[in-house]
Amino acid sequence: MPHLAMPAPPGTGRSIARGLTGFAADQRGAINLEFMLWLPILLIWTFGAVAAFDGFKSRNNAAKASYTVADILSRKIAVDDAQMAELFALQRAVLPQAPRTGQVMRAASILYDGSAYIVDWTWSSDTTRPLDAEDIPFDIMPLMGAGSSVTFVEIFVPYRPLTGLSAFGDRLWHFELFTRPRLRSKIEKTDSSAPVTMAMSAMPLRLRDPEASIALLMADR
Repeated sequence: MPHLAMPAPPGTGRSIARGLTGFAADQRGAINLEFMLWLPILLIWTFGAVAAFDGFKSRNNAAKASYTVADILSRKIAVDDAQMAELFALQRAVLPQAPRTGQVMRAASILYDGSAYIVDWTWSSDTTRPLDAEDIPFDIMPLMGAGSSVTFVEIFVPYRPLTGLSAFGDRLWHFELFTRPRLRSKIEKTDSSAPVTMAMSAMPLRLRDPEASIALLMADR
């Protein structure tokens, strides 16, 4: 016997349409739903901004520490290993939030006698990472006249971000500074090793004839 569908009660379609219209117009809970959708983005942005600022602050503090150490060293007349260790202790003291492990300070004094560049002495806070003459960045060293000198300071400061969301990640801040002695033509080191004379052929072109380079710079002004 064939099955006969029962007709829908009168007004059923209109009731469904009214129900769907009412559901679409119902705004209850919309704010809570939007907040839950935006919350992860807001949290990522907040933690990311805090971590980025922390990284910028850490690098800025490391730069200030390098300037401070280099400036104090430039005002010395003579130093020894104990005084250099005190400068390294000062570097660590002005960076209380930086990890102690991995911090390194290296320094050197470079002379120019008119015909050659001489690495008069070097020092490193880490005996496993000595500062060799070949490690000095002569390409950024300032020009020197005969009989003058510069001091070189290099520091390494590790950085660990506050959160794992930082775009920086673990970093090693590295700064290299050259300064001129303030009180003498050079800073002596009372317990230094033998000086190393650099081959002029290994020096940047502008340092091979500093007098000519200085004259060229003055002519361009």
